[in-house]
Amino acid sequence: MSLHLSGAPNGLPWLADDNMVKWQAQVMAYLHWKQLAQYVLGWSCHLVPTALTTLSASNALVPALVMSYNTTFVRWEADYNEWLLKDSMAMGVIQGTLCGQYLTYVSQCATSKDMWDTVLGRLKTQNLGLAAHNTKQLM
Repeated sequence: MSLHLSGAPNGLPWLADDNMVKWQAQVMAYLHWKQLAQYVLGWSCHLVPTALTTLSASNALVPALVMSYNTTFVRWEADYNEWLLKDSMAMGVIQGTLCGQYLTYVSQCATSKDMWDTVLGRLKTQNLGLAAHNTKQLM
């Protein structure tokens, strides 16, 4: 039995050179089931919450503006923490199915969307290279 059929954590397949379609379909189905796919796909409501700008020195002297800013900051911080948790979970699902060179490709990714796009981009590049090689062999 080959390595990629033995299953990564969560029963998902390991990504290997010969199972890209199966890997992509099963990982995405799992992400949908866990309600994390929207983070990987980059839905606008599930992107990193935009950081707040700080109050200017003059606005920091107006109590009503300070109170409003603090309320907004608390809401932003809660949104960001929830986003970070869910995005980290999605990253863990993807990373948990990778080994070898694929882990190297995603080591600098900051979000699950970056990770997903990086893996799929590498796979497309590899498949184009393989197609070119096969075409040369036929000529």
